[in-house]
Amino acid sequence: MSQEEVERVHAALPPGDCRLLMVGVLASTAVIQGRRPDRFGGRYPALEAIPRIFTSAPRLVNLLHFRDETKDDQAIVAQLATLSELGGDRVHGFQLNIKWPSPSIIERHRARFPGHRIVLQVGAGAFRAVHQDPESLARRVQQEYTGLIDDILIDPSGGEGKALSMASTRRCLEALRSYISAVGLAVAGGLSAENVEQLVGPLVPAFNDVSIDAEGRLRTPKTDALDVERAVAYVVEAHRTLCPVDGATGLPPS
Repeated sequence: MSQEEVERVHAALPPGDCRLLMVGVLASTAVIQGRRPDRFGGRYPALEAIPRIFTSAPRLVNLLHFRDETKDDQAIVAQLATLSELGGDRVHGFQLNIKWPSPSIIERHRARFPGHRIVLQVGAGAFRAVHQDPESLARRVQQEYTGLIDDILIDPSGGEGKALSMASTRRCLEALRSYISAVGLAVAGGLSAENVEQLVGPLVPAFNDVSIDAEGRLRTPKTDALDVERAVAYVVEAHRTLCPVDGATGLPPS
C-alpha cells in the first residue's frame, strides 16, 4: 500500500542472489473507476497512489495483481494498458487473478508490452473448473497458455489465509512440470513465518525453483492492513527455507 512498506520489507531480504522479492500491488476494475472493491477493499490502493508504491531497488519483481469485474476481453486489455502506462517502467508485469482468462487477452497485452512478466493465478474457482484434477489443469495450461505466461500460481486460498494442501499442491506441480517445462511454478495458501518451512520445505527437494506467495496471514486481524513485522519475518524464514546454504542461484521470486 506504500513505498515505505516496500522499503522496510526489502531491507530485510537476506543478502545473496538466491531469490528475488515480489512486490504485489492489488488493482481492479473498481480501482480504475475510482471505487473501492467490495472484497478486500482495504488492500487496494487508490489508482493515483500506485506509481508511488513501486521502487527501482534491486532484487524486486514489481507486479500488479489484477482482478477484473467486467468479464469483457476488450475492457480487460484496456484496463491492463491503463495500469501499465500509469506504473511506467517500474511495473514489471501482472499477476492475473482472473479465472481462466482468454489467451487473446494476454496475446494482445504482450504485443503492446512485450517485456512484461505474466503470472497466471489458478484459484479455487479455476481449479474447480477443471474438476480439481491436476492433469486436466496441466493440459489446459499447456494447450491455452504455452508461450503466453511466465509463471503459474497455484493459489486455492485467494488471500484468505487458508493453508495449502501439501498432497494436492504436489500433484499439481508434478502434472504441470510433466506437461510444460518452460513455465515457472509457484504456490500460495496461508503461508507465514510460522509455517513456511513446514508447508514448503518438503517441496524444495523436488521443486527447488518453486516460488511462493503470501498475503492473508501477513495482515493485522482487526484492520486487515499489512503487518510489516510479520511480512519481514516471513521473508527471512522463506529465504531460509528456499535457499541452499551454499547460496546457489535460483531465478523465481520468493
